[in-house]
Amino acid sequence: MYAVLNALIVVTVIVGGIVMTNAMLMSVFERTQEIGVLRALGWRRGRVVGAVLAESLALSLLSGLAGIAIGVGLNRLFVLVPDFGAFLTPIYSQAMFLKVLVLALGLGSVGGLYPAWRAAGLRPIEALKYE
Repeated sequence: MYAVLNALIVVTVIVGGIVMTNAMLMSVFERTQEIGVLRALGWRRGRVVGAVLAESLALSLLSGLAGIAIGVGLNRLFVLVPDFGAFLTPIYSQAMFLKVLVLALGLGSVGGLYPAWRAAGLRPIEALKYE
């Protein structure tokens, strides 16, 4: 029983990482000209990486908090409706919430690395021509 649950958790984490990477790549592609302007104005590669990673971490933190809120709300709903939650017992703690937030921030940082590297590698001239 727990093997299936663990496999589901692993798949969920992998999909979350892919979704985060895709979201950040789309953000970088949509703002290629903006990044080019910033690089032309003197932003170093490290600053571009920091900006993309900060956005990725903020997005993942908000996602983690939303996931916790939705999970707690659904858990309470299932407990109130006996047909849904007859076999479920609410088991959440501050430690579990902390683990969820750490996992979300970890996914955000890992998922934002490639897009940040990609954004930092943009040459200002080529980025300004990008459409």
